[in-house]
Amino acid sequence: MTITPLLILCSISFQLHGVELYVNNVSGNDSYDGLSQLALPDNRGPLKTINAAIKNAGPGDTIQITPTGTLYRQTASFYGHKGGEPGKPITLDGNGVTLSGAEPCASDGWKDWKDGVYMRQDMASRVFLLVDRKMVFQQRTFNVLKPGEVCYMPDSQNRLYFYPPEGKKAEEFTIRVGQPDETTVELDSKVWHPTHSIFPGVRRYPGLEAPSWLELNGTRIDLVTTKERLAPGEWCLEGKIMYFRPPAG
Repeated sequence: MTITPLLILCSISFQLHGVELYVNNVSGNDSYDGLSQLALPDNRGPLKTINAAIKNAGPGDTIQITPTGTLYRQTASFYGHKGGEPGKPITLDGNGVTLSGAEPCASDGWKDWKDGVYMRQDMASRVFLLVDRKMVFQQRTFNVLKPGEVCYMPDSQNRLYFYPPEGKKAEEFTIRVGQPDETTVELDSKVWHPTHSIFPGVRRYPGLEAPSWLELNGTRIDLVTTKERLAPGEWCLEGKIMYFRPPAG
């Protein structure tokens, strides 16, 4: 008569404690199930990245990061995750390892682009560079515009940005854009929105593919690119290529 209650109690205890997921940045693979510290048949073994483990983790689970002697150049982000439940948290046990989101950027990887600007395409940052121990954030194209200029930023949800001349509004202009499929789009004056540019007058227009050409009130104009406007000490990312203009000298 005591067997059934005992089995139920054991089952409940197991569910409360969850499972352990293992991460190993040397021997792991994100195609493994994460349920074993060692690589085994049937796709069992540790995961390669912490974020893969977080994605697979549920309430009550514990993620064990394995010390391997190799720096974990990874992040641990729970953004968008449902998380645990009351009394059943998701636990991330670092076991003393060190995480770093920084990648050494060797000086010999830079190549001369033009006019004192250098480029490299073997690595890319989308946030900041540490230059002489100082954080230098990426320059954005909408912050280098001059009145009357337009730019396109594919890394900002495929938006077109326009800086109207002083005293003018974006909706007062007729703008036509050529698209990669050879169609022409005439922008709707009601769709312009405010932006986060340092210039309050800059407006954005969403949902366009990269323009093959652009007409402003019937006149073709060139789109501005950040790399052409970098000041000394600034950098930018266009596609998968970083551009950097070192300080003078």
